[in-house]
Amino acid sequence: RAAKAAVERLAEPCEEAEGEEITAPPLGEGLLERIASSEPAPDPIALIAESEGKWAPTGIPGVEFRLLGSDPELGRKWQLLKIGPDTTFPAHDHPGGEELLILEGDLWSEGVELKAGDSQMHAVGSHHHELSSRTGCIALVTTGGF
Repeated sequence: RAAKAAVERLAEPCEEAEGEEITAPPLGEGLLERIASSEPAPDPIALIAESEGKWAPTGIPGVEFRLLGSDPELGRKWQLLKIGPDTTFPAHDHPGGEELLILEGDLWSEGVELKAGDSQMHAVGSHHHELSSRTGCIALVTTGGF
């Protein structure tokens, strides 16, 4: 809020009295004290190496997932989904929406064959018909919080 107010003040026209000099405080005045008293910022980068984490069963034969991260406040999850060759994933609903990006292999979804680089989005409350893969696939799936 303070930064926004400062920017708004900068945008206001400056009214100078004739012959009066306008001076500003030194740029760094109080800066070190403000920095020292502030909370450290969270690390903006999270690295998850391929060797970290494990594939977990989904309860559906031939389908595993690997959770990459989540945001409980938004109700969002990021995960990798691995579907084996000649495997079917049952129809399901998307109460929070879903985005998927095929990283490798093939996935038949909604009557369309998706290949590496293809993506599909499902709106909040949508229904996803049965999925299948002939050769197997790995997809990045983001769910919820849309």
